[in-house]
Amino acid sequence: TESSSSLELGEIPSSPLQPLAPLDYSQLCQTCTSEEWKYVCPACSLRSCSVRCVKQHKADRECSGERDRSKLVPRCEYDENTFYSDYFFLEDVGRVMDRSDLGATSHGRISKRNSSRLTRLKFELNKRGTVICFAPAGMNSRTRNTTYFNPKEDLVYWYIRLVFAGCKRGEFYAPGVRETTLLSELVLEYLAECRGEEVYSRAVRTRGVSALQAKLTQPSVMVLLDMDRSIRDNLHTR
Repeated sequence: TESSSSLELGEIPSSPLQPLAPLDYSQLCQTCTSEEWKYVCPACSLRSCSVRCVKQHKADRECSGERDRSKLVPRCEYDENTFYSDYFFLEDVGRVMDRSDLGATSHGRISKRNSSRLTRLKFELNKRGTVICFAPAGMNSRTRNTTYFNPKEDLVYWYIRLVFAGCKRGEFYAPGVRETTLLSELVLEYLAECRGEEVYSRAVRTRGVSALQAKLTQPSVMVLLDMDRSIRDNLHTR
């Protein structure tokens, strides 16, 4: 006999319906709901898939697209982007404060004093054949650097950053260093802080230390300094 499972012409086999997989809306763009999201708005955290959807959500929600940097971020949500945003925010605050001190108004005594101090410092260093560049107002390096010119002594007092390769502490900051100080005296004073480390032992074995300075115009290029000359002489024509 013919098998009962055989199909006649035109007959459609019956099969159980397969349930559709539920959509994972958490992966979809919240504007068009048709594509996977790629961007998260810093201001409202809405997820978008394209520049077009980003612009659309800004128009629909009247969103600025910028994070409120004064808003508290939970520690569990604090990431690298938030860190840099806070860092730049603090720099902006410092820059505004510095600008207010330096003199937007003609009434600021601090403004005139600071301006004349930096102008005099630059003038005196140019006389010594040394080129100096000031970091933008508000930058941490600008705020920290306390290099100044003492007119009574006719001397520049430098704020110097020393980095010892191989030292665990890494770097040292030497404020108020007279320009007549021998480089060897300065380096050996701070090298003693690395006593017991390889960098110190190596200096003792070789009976000498080499000092390098990054070029102002090419920070990746290092210039060999003379340990037996003063800071002023080493910075001449630099």
